[in-house]
Amino acid sequence: MKEEFVGKAIKVIYDFEHLQPTSFIWENKEYKIAEIIDSYQDFGFSAAAPNKKNWRIRKHRNYWIVKTSGRVKFKIYLDRAAGQRNWFIFSKYG
Repeated sequence: MKEEFVGKAIKVIYDFEHLQPTSFIWENKEYKIAEIIDSYQDFGFSAAAPNKKNWRIRKHRNYWIVKTSGRVKFKIYLDRAAGQRNWFIFSKYG
């Protein structure tokens, strides 16, 4: 299955009781999440990070690989850098 980079901001409806996204809105269309295939955290440094690394330049992301009710797979993430909470689609599988 081919992974296609998207890199676009999205709005996510999040279930705080179960700590997972339930749907997201991308390009004015809502995608209901039918299955969470995998989830993981990334606290690493980007390839462009300087040699002297510290916690302030680390990535703080939570990733989910999801399948929508339309059977399309996406990788989405919550970027928690600098106290912000921004959601993105990283990629689409097709």
